[in-house]
Amino acid sequence: MTRFRRVAALTLAFFLVAGGAAIAGSRWGSYEGYSKVQVNANGSTINSAVPAIMMNGATMLPLRETASALNSFIKWDDGSQTANIYRPNVNMIVSQELDEKKGTVTSISKPFFKVGLGYNIRFFVFVQMDSLKTTVDGFKISVLDPNGNELDSRVSSESIYDYLWSNAAFNIKFSEAGNYTVRFALKVDGDFVTVGEKLIVSE
Repeated sequence: MTRFRRVAALTLAFFLVAGGAAIAGSRWGSYEGYSKVQVNANGSTINSAVPAIMMNGATMLPLRETASALNSFIKWDDGSQTANIYRPNVNMIVSQELDEKKGTVTSISKPFFKVGLGYNIRFFVFVQMDSLKTTVDGFKISVLDPNGNELDSRVSSESIYDYLWSNAAFNIKFSEAGNYTVRFALKVDGDFVTVGEKLIVSE
C-alpha cells in the first residue's frame, strides 16, 4: 500500500503540473493552484492527504480513499502501471438461529436489526460474497460498539477467489444505546479492507 500511495501521489502531481491554467480557489480552499472539492460518500466526507480537486471541469478524486468509502479496494500492478479496483457483491444477515446440514446453512431463522438496551444476545453473522475477481488472503468478521471499538472478531486465513459463504457466532452485550456495526473485511496485501457493513440498533 505504501508504494501505491507514492505512485498515486506522483501521478496526481504530474496531472497538476501538466494540467494547464490554474483554477480560482473555492470555498474549500486550493491545492497546487486548483480548487479543492469536498466529496461525500453516503453522507461521510472523504478525507485524504491529497484532496479532491476540480481540474479542467472534472473532479479529480484520491483513488484509494474513494474506493475505501465505497466498500471497494485497490490492487496496484507495478509491471503494467495499472490501478485495479475491486468491489465484490456482499450480503450480510444477522440472525439468532441458523440451520445447518453437513456444514452448509440451509435456513436462517430469527433475523433481527434492533435489540433492547442492556440485552446480552448470542447471534450469527451470515456472509455471502460473490463476484470477487481477484484473490485475497483471508477475511475478518467483527462487531464494533457505537464508539467504533471492536468488541469481538473472527479471523480466517483462507485464500478466497470469486465467492464465499461463511457464518460466525458472537455473544454480545448491548450495554450502550446507538448503532453497533457488524463489519466484513478482506485481507489485501497484509491489511484488512472493509467491503461490507451492517448495523444493529440498540435502544
